[in-house]
Amino acid sequence: MDIGQKQWILQKLFDNSERCLIEPENPFSMDNPDAIVANGNKLFAIYIPTYRENENADHLLRRLYLSQLSYGYKLTPIMVVMEEMAMRMIYHSPVITQTFGYISESTDEVVNIVNHENPRKRRSKYFSELQTMQYLTYRQNIELSERSRKEMRTEFSTQELRKVEPVVTKSWSTEKEKESRMYWKSEACFVASVEKKKNASFRTSFEQLMTTVFMSKFQLDNGEIFPTGMYNELSVLNTDWNMFDEESVPNAHNRMLSYVGLPPISISTERELTQVYECYQKIRNNVVG
Repeated sequence: MDIGQKQWILQKLFDNSERCLIEPENPFSMDNPDAIVANGNKLFAIYIPTYRENENADHLLRRLYLSQLSYGYKLTPIMVVMEEMAMRMIYHSPVITQTFGYISESTDEVVNIVNHENPRKRRSKYFSELQTMQYLTYRQNIELSERSRKEMRTEFSTQELRKVEPVVTKSWSTEKEKESRMYWKSEACFVASVEKKKNASFRTSFEQLMTTVFMSKFQLDNGEIFPTGMYNELSVLNTDWNMFDEESVPNAHNRMLSYVGLPPISISTERELTQVYECYQKIRNNVVG
């Protein structure tokens, strides 16, 4: 779907809805619905798959669940699949149909759902507990990123970091297992590494990694997500990307990665990685205590 077609869909929703917020933002994640539509006390989140999400439905599922962790479980998700995409088998698979409240093939159908249907609740109240867990983890990750930058100030390198074994994750959409070349288990914690390349965008550099990390932290079952054994394990991103603004405040990239579960740091030795892990344990004990 091209940008013009997407904008046409969003404009039609805006024109035919009681209340409609186009391209909403939240303070934690860059993953958002394309629109939030309200009718009385009913709330709907509209998702229009991007090119990358059409190629890999795991990206779409990550966007859905991260945005719902940010906004709340009462939003009923609607996916808009236009005619040229509707034939793709993935959009008829149980993992998609169990996840989205509605799958629509036309804007008129979406307008009708918003104005006349009672929302199908697809999230249990347990989801609100997950929101609390995710927020606490986010706070810990942001503090770890800030303290490691302030207290260590080292140069980015991966040459001296020892890799014990790669992280293996199972795709939510295909159920295929895959080893990650950028995400591995070290002796201290789990580590991902991304070196900044000239003219590379944030999405190009981190899209696959963010999805991989999110799938390592959660499992998907019958439209609900549950923490895996890795959820409480520390994962960090070693990178030379700038993750702070001019006033040393974590920027949007930092907040996104920290919310996914991958606080960005910059280290060059195994000893520094151990220091990061020890710092994280102190932060975690203070938050929990």
